[in-house]
This record gives sequence, structure tokens and C-alpha cells, in this order.
Amino acid sequence: MNASHFEEWFREVLRKLPPKSIIVIDQAPYHTMLDPERRNPTFSWRKENIIQWMTQRNIPLPTGADSYEDLNKVNLLQLCVPYKFEKSYLLDQIAKEIRGDEVKLLWLPVAHCKFNAIECVWTYVKQKVAAQNATFKINDVQRICETVMNSVPPTIWENFVRHVEDLAKKYTVTDDLLD
Repeated sequence: MNASHFEEWFREVLRKLPPKSIIVIDQAPYHTMLDPERRNPTFSWRKENIIQWMTQRNIPLPTGADSYEDLNKVNLLQLCVPYKFEKSYLLDQIAKEIRGDEVKLLWLPVAHCKFNAIECVWTYVKQKVAAQNATFKINDVQRICETVMNSVPPTIWENFVRHVEDLAKKYTVTDDLLD
């Protein structure tokens, strides 16, 4: 999976979901792509790009400077800090663009995959693929993987969703006791 494939799939899924749907998303790199329109400059940016960003944001020059070019990258980046965009994920923007407020994204905290039923299903699929894989050739693994993914019984999904819900309730009770 990569960012462009996921974005294409995500746009297609958004159009098919009923209103009031919630999409649970983990912190995979292709999920947490930042909105390119709201990127903030970093030290890895070229000086020209930082200056272009600053010009677009109408950031004033400091006293004594005649142009941005007179400043080094460190000084330019320091000037940018008060003008930075808040972090904005591309998937949030896409969901808003396609579905408005009809569909919500629920972001899982980092390293809490146990609250995501799809991780359980993915483990189920990997075990089935491993059990059927006799050749260890990529084409065979891909074929087996597609077959297994297309044949996951609805009851498996239901059981994993129930398991995740029960786990979340257990953690909520434990958290309340600790408080």
C-alpha cells in the first residue's frame, strides 16, 4: 500500500458509505499524510521554498532586513513559527470535501492497534495465507492473499468488532477505577 493507492481507495469508499458512518483509522504513514496546501516549512526545505511560503503568508521582514534572501534558513524558519498552519491531515480534508459532516474519521492513538478490528482481520488473513503458501513465490502469495481476503466470513468481522468493543469497555472501566 502507498499513499496514492490508499487515497484513491479512500475516495471510492467515501462515496459508498451511508450517512452517519464512522471510519476508524490508525496512524499508518499513508493515513497520516499532511494536507499539501497546509504544509509548514522545515529545515529540509530549500531556502527558496521557505521564502515562497513566507511570501504567500505575508510574513513581515524583521527590522534591518531588506529581503528574505538576506536571512539564513534558521532565521527564516524562526520567523515562520507564529504563522504555521495547524496540522491538517489530507484524509480529513478529503472526507470533508466528499461527504461534509456525514462521515466522521476516528483516529486511533499511536500504538493502539488492539482497538482496531481490521488489525485482527489482517492477522487472520496472514495466518490463512501462511498456512496455504507452499511455494513462497510472490505471484502465488498474491493470489492466495486475494482469495483469502475475498472470503473472510462476515461472522469473523462481527466477532472481531465485538472483541474490540469489549476491550474498549474493559479499558474504560479500568481507567475509571484508576481515576
